Amino acid sequence: MISVQFVPGPGFDALVERLAGAIAGEAARIALVADEAGQLAVTALQTEVPYDGAAPDPHMRDQFRVEIVGGNPATVRVMNDSAHRDYVVFGHGDIYPVNAKALRFEGNGQVVFARHVGPVGPNDYPSRALADLAPELQSVAEAAAARRAAERVG
Repeated sequence: MISVQFVPGPGFDALVERLAGAIAGEAARIALVADEAGQLAVTALQTEVPYDGAAPDPHMRDQFRVEIVGGNPATVRVMNDSAHRDYVVFGHGDIYPVNAKALRFEGNGQVVFARHVGPVGPNDYPSRALADLAPELQSVAEAAAARRAAERVG
């Protein structure tokens, strides 16, 4: 049996610190690119989301947020917690009140009552917005890769 013992030599601690710094720097770069991509997606979605001027407050377009998960590779999630988001994206059939005589809506500082809301078809604005954004996201990724390559050379 052969036994090998590793004994750190001079400069080992400095090497470990440099490696830790490089890893932290790479994670920071990835987070910046991920955030840039997320903000581009938010802008595209806010532009594409339907708005007729009488929507509930706060409006769906004001409720987007970016969430970055993981490090390398990072996953960028663009979230929207609007209560009526699914009704817009997937559409809905007729809506009638269940426990009241009328439905109640608020928007633009006004309260509106209705006995019935007719069907609305789906509006898949997220798919349209993100499909249109794909070339721009590709450019962001390529620019980040080029910056990183230039840093390694320089």
